[in-house]
Amino acid sequence: EEALGAVQCGVAHALQTALKKLDEAETYQHDPNGQAAAIIAHYRAVVYDRLGEKEHAFEYFTHAYELLQHTPGRAANVLDDLGAYYVSLGKPHLARSCYTQAIAKKTEIGDVCGQAVTYGHLGRLLVADEQHAEALERLRQAIEIGTQTDNIREVTRNYNSVAQAYIALQDNAQATQA
Repeated sequence: EEALGAVQCGVAHALQTALKKLDEAETYQHDPNGQAAAIIAHYRAVVYDRLGEKEHAFEYFTHAYELLQHTPGRAANVLDDLGAYYVSLGKPHLARSCYTQAIAKKTEIGDVCGQAVTYGHLGRLLVADEQHAEALERLRQAIEIGTQTDNIREVTRNYNSVAQAYIALQDNAQATQA
């Protein structure tokens, strides 16, 4: 939990603190292939990604995913973060694959809020890749699903992304409506 707080903070000093906390957490895990090990690997991947150490990030993302294959919800969260990692590397096709797999896993377990979040990620990826028609479709799915949850922040973020897509399409009326 302490490491997660440092990861969310995101500054370099806090990220180094997170790595130390993850080292401490590893001393308490009993099964090197268990769920605790997978969570630690996932957080390490995120920390290394934010620190710009992409090779280490990929190594830990891969390890976390391998350990969580049979836990769809947690595996989907790793896929979301792995998708963001690929976005940071400028590999939208790999990010899209991760987001699509995450949506499938979240749908399988009935994670409505998670589906909305990942559809939003996918929609923003498509806006950035100038695939506006499909981006609008995915963002509308995110909004429709998101309105079934209490995650108003994510719904608002997706409306903002819809507006950005319409601005890119030079449709100011639709952008203003969004």
